Amino acid sequence: MTDFWLLVIGMSINIQPLTEVGRPWVRAFLQAQAGAVYMVSRGKVHQCDALPGFSGSLDGKRVGLVTLRIDLELLIC
Repeated sequence: MTDFWLLVIGMSINIQPLTEVGRPWVRAFLQAQAGAVYMVSRGKVHQCDALPGFSGSLDGKRVGLVTLRIDLELLIC
């Protein structure tokens, strides 16, 4: 996957997929911003520092994080 750029109000934010090399930063960011690496959603506990996602950088400094978990359920009608 390649990096891509997002233009927001005159600022260029570089969006990059998370890699294992960046996991220590993810853990530190989650601890600083949310106080923990775990999140509860729909009754399930998620370890957010282990999820896939993206980081956003502005002027070479990481400034944001998006993690995601997609659960696919098969419905047979």
